[in-house]
Amino acid sequence: MAETLPQPMSVIHYIGLRDMTGVETFVVSLASAQRKLGIDAAITCHPSGRGRLFALAAERGVPVLPFIVPASSTTVGFRRKWERLGLMLARVQSLAARLRSAPYAVIHIHPVGFGCLPAYVAAILSRRTRGVVVTHHTTLSFNSAPKGLRARTTFGLERHTADLITMPYAAAAAEVCAVGVAPHKVAMIPFCVELEKFTYAERTTNLEGTFNLLMSARLIAGKGHSELIAAMQQLVAAGKDVHLTIAGDGPELSSITHLVQTKGLNAHITLARQVEHRDIPKLLGRMDAVVLPSYMPGETFPISLLEAAAMGVPAVGTRWFGIPAIIVDGETGLLVDHKDVDDLTRALQSLIDDRLNAKRLGNNARARAALVYSATVIANTYLNHYNRIIGLKKCT
Repeated sequence: MAETLPQPMSVIHYIGLRDMTGVETFVVSLASAQRKLGIDAAITCHPSGRGRLFALAAERGVPVLPFIVPASSTTVGFRRKWERLGLMLARVQSLAARLRSAPYAVIHIHPVGFGCLPAYVAAILSRRTRGVVVTHHTTLSFNSAPKGLRARTTFGLERHTADLITMPYAAAAAEVCAVGVAPHKVAMIPFCVELEKFTYAERTTNLEGTFNLLMSARLIAGKGHSELIAAMQQLVAAGKDVHLTIAGDGPELSSITHLVQTKGLNAHITLARQVEHRDIPKLLGRMDAVVLPSYMPGETFPISLLEAAAMGVPAVGTRWFGIPAIIVDGETGLLVDHKDVDDLTRALQSLIDDRLNAKRLGNNARARAALVYSATVIANTYLNHYNRIIGLKKCT
């Protein structure tokens, strides 16, 4: 009898809610690395508002399979609620049909709360997907904790359906275990960065002249833009030759623009708006440090800090959620208390005044990124889990 060859691994990544650029970047990076390992990896999502995702995936040869669902209307009130239920059922039906017709060994779900409910239901209905892996992009306490009817329903289905639930840092993983999920079903797996896209060779160290800072984040409340602008005002008043580039767009644009103008910092702060992801390495290559003074609820594991580390750029961030898991204080960057402008100013001034130390921190960050956050390393880690899950199911 001819030997039966093992089936190639296949995985479909499900993304729920929109306007989560970090989620999209991570999923595309992971799927791209998986395909390089020979895994048949694809992404499925609602196509509306996903232009950035489609562009990133196309550049890397990752298939994106949109849901086939009817367009929503402008109805309101009770009728609107019924329509939304109908749209969700259509999404479930579309995804379940896809899982049955072109069965994937694993469905890898990337939840930010209620948006991933259809994926859990579809995974149950399809009966052909052998593994369900869930990677959270917010902490349970922020968006996915089992409280409230919708959250309880979503998390209940997740606990019932998932073979593995992953969080990007240890404290968040412990939080999942604390709500009753068996420890063997929980893993700490960080997010990743494509090292080949963020080449160290493009980085130039600036030991004199203007010290260039970058903050790359959506312009939304809680990211710490106002605190950073206040710190910049103190640095400029102290005679420091420093320039800040703020990359990103969002609802706080007008208020941030007004704040920069009223502080008289137009010559020292550039608002770069939305920068294409392909241009981020070139932008980082001109920077001496990155800053993320966030205190935003749900700030889980910022991809922008991983990308900076991959380029050998030191980071200043807050002791907030997963940020201290990325920035090793005094080794790969500096940590400050959130909302503490003076603490932030002191940290930035220390890098400006000791550029050799800033270079040392950046070199350490690059070395750690290669060991811990490489997309290839993370793709292999997930592959081991996929194989383990499927192997266990074959034995039952």
